[in-house]
Amino acid sequence: MATMQEIEVWVMVNDQGEFVAHEDGDELAAEYAERVGDATEAAGIRRVRLTVKVPLPEPIELRGEVTAEPEPGALRVA
Repeated sequence: MATMQEIEVWVMVNDQGEFVAHEDGDELAAEYAERVGDATEAAGIRRVRLTVKVPLPEPIELRGEVTAEPEPGALRVA
């Protein structure tokens, strides 16, 4: 059985679909500003924290959906 590792990933996405992912929520805004632009210039910004357990070291692709309102969701193998 593969060793499982819990990881946290922060994602910031704007109303145009441009996004940045980062491992540190405190550094996410700075990374977004550097790669996309000032967050205050977008009409809408959403910050999402993903906490997942992943098997190591085998790569796997997952898909999920973030709803407009906070609610439990699921990630599925792509």
